[in-house]
Amino acid sequence: MTEQKKIIRKIETHFSCADFDGKLGSVRNMIEDLIDRYGEDQRLELNNDHYEYSGDDHPTPRYEIVITREETDAEYAARIRDAELLKARAEAKDLLEYQRLSKKFGTQPITGE
Repeated sequence: MTEQKKIIRKIETHFSCADFDGKLGSVRNMIEDLIDRYGEDQRLELNNDHYEYSGDDHPTPRYEIVITREETDAEYAARIRDAELLKARAEAKDLLEYQRLSKKFGTQPITGE
């Protein structure tokens, strides 16, 4: 089974909800600036669950610019390589454990009695 490329989701920047307080012309200018910087296909999301400081009792809502893209060929190759390496390490660990237990208990089958 061939792995598909993943979609990367990254918060590029964030700003206070208060930044939208003011005249509509200034809000429009801010939105136009964000479009110029990040492109019109990116998302502006309201995060109601953001905690400014650890230990805060209440969330501080903020807006976030979220960029989504497909992982690059290099990122894909590195992810697949890392997954194969982890699998090989786990199999080697399992084999060592099997050999240790076989030596300790012999190769007789377990009957459950």
